[in-house]
Amino acid sequence: MIKRVYRNGSPRRGGAENGAILAGKTGGLQPAIRVVMMPRDANYLGTIFGGVILSSLDLAGAVEAHQHSNRKWVTAAMREVKFIAPVFVGDLVSFYTETIKIGSTSITVRVTVDATRALAPHETARVTRAEVVYVAIDDAGKPVPVHDKVALAGRGRKRRAATRTINTISPQTGPFGLGKITG
Repeated sequence: MIKRVYRNGSPRRGGAENGAILAGKTGGLQPAIRVVMMPRDANYLGTIFGGVILSSLDLAGAVEAHQHSNRKWVTAAMREVKFIAPVFVGDLVSFYTETIKIGSTSITVRVTVDATRALAPHETARVTRAEVVYVAIDDAGKPVPVHDKVALAGRGRKRRAATRTINTISPQTGPFGLGKITG
């Protein structure tokens, strides 16, 4: 359970989504990765570059995708990444993941990023949250099914129906030549 603690003690609209300080874990989820931010990751003001956070966000999402299939995964899209709190040198940044959708050739993962401050009282702030879409590819870089048909055969009709309906890739060219996400 997340307990909201605000810097000035007053309630703020939007809570954690607007940079509130958090106490406790993110909904009981375990982080896919954790990273301590170092001086090489920062600008001259001591705040971490957004690209460093985006890179780790992408890696954390890929870790989640690999838990569903050993296919090769490429990032097709990151949906609405808004930085709502800064990250500082020394902060421990945790990237929590959960699978949102599994399509026939793609998977959508929500990544929530929290930073635990290095200095006492070691508050935790919500940094960002984003949905990342990954596409399973073969050695030629073409989209392939997330799961083998043989593996799906024993999973039952309900599972196959759910897998078929979400985020399919068309053969038309799209970003990075992977096809266009439809669905």
